[in-house]
Amino acid sequence: MKRDIPNITKDIGLDFWWDTKKLWTEEAPIEKLPIKDFEWMFHLPFWTDNGKEMSLRPIEVIKNPQTHIEQYNRTMETDLSYPIAAINIDNKWVIMDGLHRALKAYIQKNELINVKKFYKGDIPRIEL
Repeated sequence: MKRDIPNITKDIGLDFWWDTKKLWTEEAPIEKLPIKDFEWMFHLPFWTDNGKEMSLRPIEVIKNPQTHIEQYNRTMETDLSYPIAAINIDNKWVIMDGLHRALKAYIQKNELINVKKFYKGDIPRIEL
């Protein structure tokens, strides 16, 4: 049985569950996009903090890495050679997989990040 989709996810246009393995294996164009296109997502509570799901904003990890050491370490250990997977929803790029990689690129002051690009028409290929 599928869990309900969290409101925070629905609010940004992700009103479906996707299969992360399909994001990795399905064909889609990979292109470098500006990291600034994804900064808005760093202000939304997508991560678990002290066992509470969807309660930690990635920007808080940047501001207080010692307080959020587990997420900070996970971020800094990611491999930027793998693209993030994002979908274009209403002319805005939304990360489906790779938020830690995007945050690391931001911390390292990278201007561009590799993005595997999906569009609304791709949803049947990637949803659960």
